[in-house]
Amino acid sequence: MSAGDPRERLLSSASSNAYFSLADVVPGSGGYEEIAPYLLGDPATKSAHSLHLPGVTIATQDTVYQSFQTIDWLHDEAKERANFKHREREAAIEPWACIWSSLKPKLSLLWYKSQGWLCALVIGISCGLCAAFIDVLAAFFSDIRTGHCAYAFWTTRHACCRIAESMYGCDAWIPWSQSLGLSSDGYNTASWIVDYFFYVAICLVLAFVAASLVVQFAPYAAGSGISEIKTILSGFVIRKQLGKWTLFIKTICVPMTVATGLALGKEGPLVHLCACLGNLMCYFFPKYQKNAARRRGMISAAASAGVSVAFGAPIGGVLFALEEIAYYFPSKVLWRGFFTSLVAAATLSVLDPFHTGKLVLFQTSARTVTWGWYEMPGFAVVGGIGGIAGALFIRYNVQWCAVRKHTALKKWPVVEVLVLTAVTAIANFLCFFTRIDGLDLMALLFEHCDPSLVPTPEVCVIDRSKVAVASLAVVFATKVALMVFTSGIKVPAGVFVPSMAAGACLGRAYGALVARAFESSSFLASFCGGGAVDMCIDPSIYAVCGAAAVLCGVTRMTICLVVIMFEITG
Repeated sequence: MSAGDPRERLLSSASSNAYFSLADVVPGSGGYEEIAPYLLGDPATKSAHSLHLPGVTIATQDTVYQSFQTIDWLHDEAKERANFKHREREAAIEPWACIWSSLKPKLSLLWYKSQGWLCALVIGISCGLCAAFIDVLAAFFSDIRTGHCAYAFWTTRHACCRIAESMYGCDAWIPWSQSLGLSSDGYNTASWIVDYFFYVAICLVLAFVAASLVVQFAPYAAGSGISEIKTILSGFVIRKQLGKWTLFIKTICVPMTVATGLALGKEGPLVHLCACLGNLMCYFFPKYQKNAARRRGMISAAASAGVSVAFGAPIGGVLFALEEIAYYFPSKVLWRGFFTSLVAAATLSVLDPFHTGKLVLFQTSARTVTWGWYEMPGFAVVGGIGGIAGALFIRYNVQWCAVRKHTALKKWPVVEVLVLTAVTAIANFLCFFTRIDGLDLMALLFEHCDPSLVPTPEVCVIDRSKVAVASLAVVFATKVALMVFTSGIKVPAGVFVPSMAAGACLGRAYGALVARAFESSSFLASFCGGGAVDMCIDPSIYAVCGAAAVLCGVTRMTICLVVIMFEITG
């Protein structure tokens, strides 16, 4: 090849820069017409499978990557730029002699440019619909453990008691013991045993169905899937990880596993499910169907939408994708990720699965009580305990996963899930804070205590009760311990909600102790400026800080976690 040969210029660009541009072979250089057919799959060169140059091979349009291979970022980027230049040239040089023949290439270029935003729109709507479906189904499975609605068996407790003053005083919700006629004369020991039995039995049934479906039909649906998504976005190919079968099985199993009461959540799996939706929707748009590098950009945007619908935090979702999982995140992908997150959050808001006007149950409003500088040492203590808890969880979970890998547990994943579910359900029913769902627990602990309300809010009673505060501390330690054994089992499982729930218990208990210390000490009360301690120390702020601290200790998220907590708390 001569020095002016376009293939020589392409080879020198590829060897000198791993992420080169086609600027050397664009129209006007005399080389675009020669290189473009190989990148665009021109019919005249269809017989050639690739363009072979000394030291480099450029594959044609129909490159198919197999599992456990890495994609060719260089080729996919070059193909994308050549494709765009080719369409741009056709739209620019076509004469206006015939309206259709001149309009067709321009419409083709417009369609090509708009595919990214249209794909982001479809992905956002799909993620919102999927999240709403999972929220409703998870709430139904969680509520059916304790009873059923008197007039509509298929409704959740929130929907059944929506017209009542208090959810927990709703007569329309019938416990299982009452359905069997055992509590007509009041709640007695027999009624308690029957409710206990139904609670544990339903948890075991849900766990068995979910684990069996995952093990038999979709092994890639186990876990949260975030680690695998990070691997895929770095260019590695795992063909079934984002497939339609994984999407279907995980969508069905996530509500079941959440309702079992295990120390897991649905927020991590929601990120995986949205990534699956993003991958599948890309196949309806030719721009992304045949370009693995560009498709990974849309998967990054879909992952940000998953965090958006999980926490009701569109900005936090974009930062999560940028900080935690994205490998290739240019400004174009950043804006499309933000757009996808907004569309997903708006879709979920319109559907309103909880009938509360909130994207998530534990979303709180702005408080009238703010924190003071004198509380900074207390916040530091909560943060330190959260970091220690996260470090202990990681250490012992790694050890337990090694035990699981090298023992008989590896051969009996369903049995492991059932045993862990039985132990968790038996322990959960004995305490109010563990019996309710993790989202309901956080919604309760994030609530501000306003003693002027009548009747007195339940959270105010918790802050004043020594037994309740001690119970919260025990629940914190129990949840962290159960997370060690739960993370890694063969069901869809995330660590976001159990970490936040454990941290909320820690923070609320510590905040109640701080408030009591301010009440009993005139020196500490002087920092309140002579006002009431209730208007000076707010344990709910400590609950929010505790949730963020433990989640940060477990996941090592920093900036995006702060933004997510800002969006949750208003």
